[in-house]
Amino acid sequence: MASCIIEGIYAASKSTGDMRLLQSAKLVAGLGMAGDRYAEHCGTYTIVKEPGRQLTLISADAVEAATAAHPEPLEPVRIGNLRRNVVLRGVTCHELNSCVGRKVQIGACVLFVHRLCVPCMYNEMKNGCEGLRDALWYATGVNCEVLAGGDIHVGDRVNLGLEWDPDLSRVNDGGKPQGFYVHPKKRSAQEAKANKGMPAEVGQKLALKDPEGEILCLREPWRPLFF
Repeated sequence: MASCIIEGIYAASKSTGDMRLLQSAKLVAGLGMAGDRYAEHCGTYTIVKEPGRQLTLISADAVEAATAAHPEPLEPVRIGNLRRNVVLRGVTCHELNSCVGRKVQIGACVLFVHRLCVPCMYNEMKNGCEGLRDALWYATGVNCEVLAGGDIHVGDRVNLGLEWDPDLSRVNDGGKPQGFYVHPKKRSAQEAKANKGMPAEVGQKLALKDPEGEILCLREPWRPLFF
């Protein structure tokens, strides 16, 4: 049974808010983490109807390994500033990413992993760390739906469910374009074009929802630079 532990828990009350470090939190089925922006329907991407927006997991081991493997030194980044909810210790990048389509259990809480949570350029710029997006592309965790809620605590053991076959028919990533999960430097011309920007109608809603600057725009005020 593949397992690891919770090393940190983070939440932000709004889309542009700082991530607060917590010792415990309550997960609510169908919503996410109580007090976090996505459970409160005020996250930047709340308007994008996608069950995996409810909660994010990230591996501290994966971030450290990817940072160390990058050919050029990176500025140190506090893992909470990567804006994921639950930080795990004792799981590799490959193991966590392999949870897509599987149920993950933390005590009485059950999560379903829908997709990889790849980094955006905004996060790189917010952290002032050039090269962060490219270095951590596959190491910034996964997006989850909360199937069964309950309390979680730092130190809790997490069962990754890798002993079971994934149910990929249940995965709902919100209709991401072709090549969305491919590293930007490895995309084909067609994939790069498909991921150049969000649909205008979605981007416009995002810009209106988050005028404080969570969305970094490129060329047009409603086309966020999102990777």
